[in-house]
Amino acid sequence: MPPSKILFIVCLCFIGSVFIISSLFLEAPEPSPKPQDEGWAPLVFLQEKLRVTIKENLPSPQSALLLGILLGDRVSFSKEWKQKLANTGTSHIVAVSGMNIVMLAQILVILGVGLGLWRQQALFLSLILIWLFIALIGFQVSAVRAGIMGSILIICQIFGRQGASFRVLVLAVAIMLAINPTLLRYNLSFQLSVLATFGLIQLGRVIQKKVRSEIVAATLSAQVFTMPLLIYTFNSISLIGLFVNVLVVPLLSAVMILGIIFLIGALIYSPLGVILSWPVNILLLFIVWVIDLFSKIPLGVVRF
Repeated sequence: MPPSKILFIVCLCFIGSVFIISSLFLEAPEPSPKPQDEGWAPLVFLQEKLRVTIKENLPSPQSALLLGILLGDRVSFSKEWKQKLANTGTSHIVAVSGMNIVMLAQILVILGVGLGLWRQQALFLSLILIWLFIALIGFQVSAVRAGIMGSILIICQIFGRQGASFRVLVLAVAIMLAINPTLLRYNLSFQLSVLATFGLIQLGRVIQKKVRSEIVAATLSAQVFTMPLLIYTFNSISLIGLFVNVLVVPLLSAVMILGIIFLIGALIYSPLGVILSWPVNILLLFIVWVIDLFSKIPLGVVRF
């Protein structure tokens, strides 16, 4: 048996063992909000600066939405808007997830090819830009995990080994669980990132052949694999969630790119940030309108 298959089987056995042991013996870690002054001072300062810049240049709820999409920050959302996101099955968009990172990478690759780069060059450039983005938002733990998930797919494409994506994903999950065994049982963000990435690997190209769109294919494949966990976790199912996600999720990459351009411009020269905030605000307004509209549909959510 080839060493790669032996390693794959060992990793699978390890992941299964971690799940059983964590379920039986490991308690859920107590939530401990990170103080504002904890961490490397320059990164803490940068994150706070980004928050202030977004709030100063965008009205609510657009500012809260961009804070969630770029920084995974949900504090700025009102209770009403958190419920609207839950009712429309779009709570995941305000988190730095593996799905969002992969979709951002796909948009960057498409833009790179459109600008005349070879696909390999565009993939490599997207990998660099993703980690620059993660650095920009302060190397948050959830963002780093999402970056690892997204990088797996990009690296496999760079080397022409898409078929090895699943094995590499299993290896990455095994390494992260070796560092923190409680992730598999108690960390919903980690679970969703793994499932979304797995969905993109298994269903992405199959759906793409039908719909002829990488972004729509990524949205649907990730939704199919994450929906059962979301239903189990929140004891509800959004009957309109899939349709709303098809409308909203393809715009997230554009929001992230325009949001990053706006923030960089604002950090360089404040008046420039005001101008650069207009395009991203238009997209955010549409997303807000879609979520608000569909959240009012009667019987759009089934709870049990």
